Amino acid sequence: MKMRIVFEIAVVVLLVSLAGFSLMATRAKEGRYTLDHQRIVYNGGILKDKFNGYGRLRLASHDRYSGQFKDGQFSGEGVFKSHESWQYTGHFKAGVPDGKGVLTTAGHKEYHGLFKKGELIHAD
Repeated sequence: MKMRIVFEIAVVVLLVSLAGFSLMATRAKEGRYTLDHQRIVYNGGILKDKFNGYGRLRLASHDRYSGQFKDGQFSGEGVFKSHESWQYTGHFKAGVPDGKGVLTTAGHKEYHGLFKKGELIHAD
């Protein structure tokens, strides 16, 4: 009977250890990617060779994004600054503005509102 209890405890400890290890393996790690001869530079979370978590991206055009990524796309809260002097601050989904946000034009005019799939659908 004692041997069975010791065996069950050992199995539980092993299962808990393996579960903890598997969860640690899915965490994004901090890293840096440079692509296209350093014309694209990314600093931030990387998981399964994709941008995940918080990161900063600079493109060859000098456009910049800082914010949340999911599976290599802008997803969550972030700021996109265009080289043409406009910017969007707010929520992104699947790489485009989607949710509440603020679009600031090059002339400093602000549009606060709700965006859906990259388009302003309702301004406040």
